[in-house]
Amino acid sequence: MKILSLVVVVMLSLSLMACNNRSKSVKETEAENSQTVLVPTDTINLSALFIPSGYMGDGESGKKYIKYIGACTETPFSLPTCIKIQYIPGTVGWGGFYWQNKANNWGDKQAENYSAKKYTTIRFYAKGQNGGETIEFKSGGIDAGKKFKDSYEKSIGKITLEKGWKEYKINLKGLDLSSVIGGFCWVATSADNPTGATFFLDDIIMY
Repeated sequence: MKILSLVVVVMLSLSLMACNNRSKSVKETEAENSQTVLVPTDTINLSALFIPSGYMGDGESGKKYIKYIGACTETPFSLPTCIKIQYIPGTVGWGGFYWQNKANNWGDKQAENYSAKKYTTIRFYAKGQNGGETIEFKSGGIDAGKKFKDSYEKSIGKITLEKGWKEYKINLKGLDLSSVIGGFCWVATSADNPTGATFFLDDIIMY
């Protein structure tokens, strides 16, 4: 009986060790996976701190051509919500808007100075409703001949969106970020999207 009891104890101990090892392995795997979307803690959430107000092109005619939903619950990349934008081609033939540091700031109001932060990247996630939507994304570029303006401009060019979420980055290395008004911007044209374009954005950050 003593031998049998000893065997049972040994078997239980081995089973517990295996469970602990498995739990550790799962935790390590989860940590490794989470690192794929981690960024430095010193970041700016552009879609939260900047205001989607700088409507351009067809967008100047109001919601007739551009529809913006800032808290869309349709399959966000990061819960609970994402951004949904619909562009309907109008008479101008293109449309878009900026996330500006202050509402409708085309240079009348003070810009933000991020030069001391040494930010190098804007990272965001985007997808098309159907896939195949062509959108240009950029940061900076506001210069309306007024008192203030963006001190830089950087575009990643026209992107053909996929139906699933994909990460994109705008490289800011070496750029002068001492005057930032237009933190993030999108532009779509009727030539690239003759029937319009509906797309989604999430987690727009500068770091």
